[in-house]
Amino acid sequence: MTFDFDLFIGFSVDSMYEERLAATPLCRLEMFLDNGGDNLHDVEYNGMRFIGKKLGSHCSVADIDDIGNNITTTFAALVGEDTSHLSLELFAIPVVL
Repeated sequence: MTFDFDLFIGFSVDSMYEERLAATPLCRLEMFLDNGGDNLHDVEYNGMRFIGKKLGSHCSVADIDDIGNNITTTFAALVGEDTSHLSLELFAIPVVL
């Protein structure tokens, strides 16, 4: 089995956001989360749940900033509250080839 890596930028989901997501109607979750394309993705990293976006294997600093802003505004639309305070993390996730 061969592995490659993609960059991922996202925030860890704490208990408050777990509750918000659990209370969000499924049809709304499907519009914003894990339905492919440019939407938010839900991943597990080091035993923690993160929501964010895959960046591929290369991106610019400007792209990271723009995508980070997109993550917080998209998640705000999903849960219906201000999420500008979220702390985003950048890390590599394995991709099975």
